[in-house]
Amino acid sequence: MRVTRRVALLGLGAVSGCSLPPVNFSPESATPSPSASVDPTVIMDPEFLARATDGTPKLLPEGVASGQRFSTPHLDGVLAEFVVGESLSQTTVLQVGVDTPVRAPQGYELAAFTLRGGVPTFISGAGHEPVVVLRVGDRRIPVANLFNEFSTQAGVYLTLWEMFVLCVPTGSDVALEVTDEDTTVAVDLRTGLPQDNDGWRATTGFRERWDITCDPEKGVFTRDFTTVPPAGTEPESGRFNIGFRPDVGGGLRPWTPSQGWAPTGTQWLAVGMGARVQWEGGVVPLFTLSVPKSFLHTDASGVQVAATHPQSVTTDALVTGQAELLVVWPVIARAGTSSFSFNAVGDMSVDYAETVGVPAQFSTPATALEFVLTTSPSQR
Repeated sequence: MRVTRRVALLGLGAVSGCSLPPVNFSPESATPSPSASVDPTVIMDPEFLARATDGTPKLLPEGVASGQRFSTPHLDGVLAEFVVGESLSQTTVLQVGVDTPVRAPQGYELAAFTLRGGVPTFISGAGHEPVVVLRVGDRRIPVANLFNEFSTQAGVYLTLWEMFVLCVPTGSDVALEVTDEDTTVAVDLRTGLPQDNDGWRATTGFRERWDITCDPEKGVFTRDFTTVPPAGTEPESGRFNIGFRPDVGGGLRPWTPSQGWAPTGTQWLAVGMGARVQWEGGVVPLFTLSVPKSFLHTDASGVQVAATHPQSVTTDALVTGQAELLVVWPVIARAGTSSFSFNAVGDMSVDYAETVGVPAQFSTPATALEFVLTTSPSQR
């Protein structure tokens, strides 16, 4: 029997007009006994494609286990099992609504695979929807709304499992392809292996995630200052205090909405500083902090890199809550320890009653504040 494209896409497994088995009658018995049986296998239409989106776990008895993760900024999933061959069992195709074993037509094969949703780093939204396609040779078949939306409340995709079965030309390339933020990754559905290219390498950090701890949990940088007023005006002195409670929960990311893609071979380390500023003395300077000069990251091999974002922040903005200090470095991700240090560098001035913008400078030696970071692979 042969399933036409219309019947196959509707998921019907029976075709009218099938011949019944011939029956022979024995003179010694009134009970008929079949002398032959009909092969229940159905030949599929070359354009057959079925997709199961009920979200229940899917099994592929004749398939090969993969476990290959594919991840982009707004999508995370795993190729669970895959197979490409001449036929598929009833157990397999029942999961996509076909109730008989199936066979590919001449010149074609049947590809089947199961996908399991993971946890995306960023939630999809307007302008940030990944584009997913099945690439079969030169043909691209759109896959809309893979895994449905991600529930932040439940911490899972609304459709946790999906399954696809389709006819493909014999020997043709078959791949699952995801394009997100102008970067494309693809998994070969014949081998279960990724297609190694710049896109796959750029997204490594979304597949291989890291946990980070910080020691100590908080610290305060303190340094005395004095003004340098015009001749005839008395200098003023005071003390500058800035406290930090680093939040490393953002971990390492190869892409962020504010920074875009990290330089090749690195990821963005973003640390919310929870900065709090306090001035002691008779005057309150305006201090414009140079973030790249003040915050340095040192990796395990001793290589230092300056922060790249933001370029500066004022103490007034921190005190009034107009700014939150989120410091970003491009770093090489690896297990082990690294550190970042803070030593206040920037321009400081004080407004006198008679003179505005009187320069001020630190008057005591600097002792850098240091935090040790421990990085380990995330248990996913």
